[in-house]
Amino acid sequence: MVTLDRISPVSFARVASFFGVVAGVIAGLIIALVLLFRTGNAGYALLGFFLGVAGVTIAAAILGALDAVFYNFAAELVGGLRGTFAGASKKGKANVLKDMDVVQYGKVESVKTMIVVAVIGAIFWIVNAAVHILPVGDALALGILVVVVLLSGVVGFVGGALTGVFYNFGAEKFGGIKFELANSKGFYNKALSYIDYMSFAKVYVVIIALWGIIQLAIRLVVGTAVQMSVPLYAMHGYWTLGPVGAIFGFIVSVIFGFVAAIVISLLYNAAAGRIGGVELKLK
Repeated sequence: MVTLDRISPVSFARVASFFGVVAGVIAGLIIALVLLFRTGNAGYALLGFFLGVAGVTIAAAILGALDAVFYNFAAELVGGLRGTFAGASKKGKANVLKDMDVVQYGKVESVKTMIVVAVIGAIFWIVNAAVHILPVGDALALGILVVVVLLSGVVGFVGGALTGVFYNFGAEKFGGIKFELANSKGFYNKALSYIDYMSFAKVYVVIIALWGIIQLAIRLVVGTAVQMSVPLYAMHGYWTLGPVGAIFGFIVSVIFGFVAAIVISLLYNAAAGRIGGVELKLK
């Protein structure tokens, strides 16, 4: 098996910023149109557009770098993601990720989830200590934070392991995600230079569909229970859409996931061809 030992935060942020520019242009246009409609001032609209592009791009770059940093920390603690590669016996031939180590996927996602929850929880705890949002003491709030972090680790492990199982199932049916790696000098020895959009979309939609089936079952069961009890205000409408509404939502999410996977892979390939792909350390 091949282990993804490290991800370059700089290269990940660079590629994420490319996605951020695309999303930022869309967000900026929406902001500009709203400002133009509300104020009639083209200057405000233009300013809103540029602020939208800059804000989303910067946010995407920061989140991309943090994601890589969190992954590297998790890999240091429990080891990186592991998978079986096939192909690439000749230069220019695509690799295929045939399967993933399910338990390792769960361990990595567990640590990453705990890190994110711990960071957000620590910020909330500091704010709560200053302005007392929760009607409890600082010590009790800290205890609640610790419990939530530990529970998030369990949820992260289960979610990661299930995603690994779903990936392996999709890879068995459709052959796995095809991609190309370029050699890189220095600490990071490879760069993800190309993702085959169709193989990525096929496997991704299997994962989305299987998660959607779980969510669909929960919605139907909980929705039935909620309809037999007191309405839960805002949640009531979501959980009581009925079988037809729930199934329709499932179908829409699967179709959207398939299209989104194609768009994501095409955008990634465009980014990799212009500014370089994400640099990796494989072993």
